[in-house]
Amino acid sequence: MSLKEKINNDIKEAMKAKDADRLSTLRMVMSVIKNAEIEKRVKDNAELTDEEVVKIMRKENKKREESVATYTAANRPELAASEKKEIEIIGSYLPAEMGEAQVRELVQKAIAGGAKDIKGVMAAVRKVDGGLAPGKLVSDIAKELLAK
Repeated sequence: MSLKEKINNDIKEAMKAKDADRLSTLRMVMSVIKNAEIEKRVKDNAELTDEEVVKIMRKENKKREESVATYTAANRPELAASEKKEIEIIGSYLPAEMGEAQVRELVQKAIAGGAKDIKGVMAAVRKVDGGLAPGKLVSDIAKELLAK
């Protein structure tokens, strides 16, 4: 079962369970996924892969994390709490990210493979990480290792 099918099934379950928070969050995620599919069909006439769906969901999670920071700074805890619930729901569908040791190993391989700057390291890591290495962590480790 693909990730998209799982989300669709969970939307049905949320409707049956009358779980409004989960239902609205999953509907929003499906809306973003469908918009991305429409864009891709226009270009490639193809369906989204699970990896692309995960990438979209990570992007949506990041938006919510930024919103939490904004709402917290603006002293709006009720809005921050709502965003945190959405982060939790979306996060339950995402695979675990790589740890620092794994990312460090990938960055070292990229540098040994000839990457001379951060942009080259990021590109090399993205080719092999499957979207599981956090970009900020890759960037920080790359800066540290390239400075040596």
